[in-house]
Amino acid sequence: MSERNIDKLEKKLFTRIKLFENNRKYSKKINVIKNKTYTKQKKSNFIITEIHPDGILLDISGGTYSFANNITWIANEKIAIVIIADNITLDFNNFSLTCINPNNIETEGINAVFSNNLTIKN
Repeated sequence: MSERNIDKLEKKLFTRIKLFENNRKYSKKINVIKNKTYTKQKKSNFIITEIHPDGILLDISGGTYSFANNITWIANEKIAIVIIADNITLDFNNFSLTCINPNNIETEGINAVFSNNLTIKN
């Protein structure tokens, strides 16, 4: 493996570890966001109606998260949707996620960190 590839892997791993370490920060944000962003439907089923500029965290194993409408995310952070749990379903319900990026930062729509058995539907 070339030194450049090793550098890329180290950078990617560092980014994921930093995100994982900042889980408390994201957890605090999602607790605030849940009141505005989600409508609890059934146990472990959530409807996403908007995404906060700081993004949202999907952290309930076995949870199903579904879009209720087209969502325009005005990016303040790098990632719109961070998934850190196993057995998650993210269903766009034929809606879209669009990013408005006023700060010209590098953004990602969805980032799954140390997660297994994910399903993303349109």
